[in-house]
This record gives sequence, structure tokens and C-alpha cells, in this order.
Amino acid sequence: KAVLYLGQLKLPCSEDQMLALNALLTNPLAFGLISSWDTDVFIEIGVLAAGLPDMAMSALVKVQIDGISPAAISMILPDKFAVVFDQKQISLFSYEQAVA
Repeated sequence: KAVLYLGQLKLPCSEDQMLALNALLTNPLAFGLISSWDTDVFIEIGVLAAGLPDMAMSALVKVQIDGISPAAISMILPDKFAVVFDQKQISLFSYEQAVA
């Protein structure tokens, strides 16, 4: 239940700290495999989505991208953003996500 609160905060975490938090999210007792997450899970985890591993983020599909908050997108470091999102994924962003 704590993830519901953490996901609403702009956490000043390092990338390693965000990866550690995301490792907890993928626990079977939490949300399980990232590939099984839907829009609702991404809405629940909020800004923690910014800490997804590169490989997982590069494999996101529309239903998952739809749930990523603009706040989470704004927290993705530019170098990481350039590597993990391809043109097709970026074209799926909402206006709010794109301006973030």
C-alpha cells in the first residue's frame, strides 16, 4: 500500500535507488512481472515508473505507456530517455506526457 503514496511523490532518488524500489514492485506479492502490468498499475506506481530498468522500459506497449504519468516522464534522465524510447513509443505519448 505504501507504493500508492510513494508514487505520488517527486522523490530525489538516484537511478540505483529507483531501480531498487522497482525491484520491490516486481515481487510476486506486489505487482509481479512488468510485462503483465496494465495502465492501472502504472497509474498506481506513479513516478516510480521513471526507475524501470532500461530493457523493461524499451519494451513498454501502448496500454502501459498510457498509464505513465507526466511527472514520471519528467523524471527520466535525458540520456536514459534517448535510449529507452523509440519513435513509435514516443508517438504513443499523450499531449501531457509529451510536454513533460
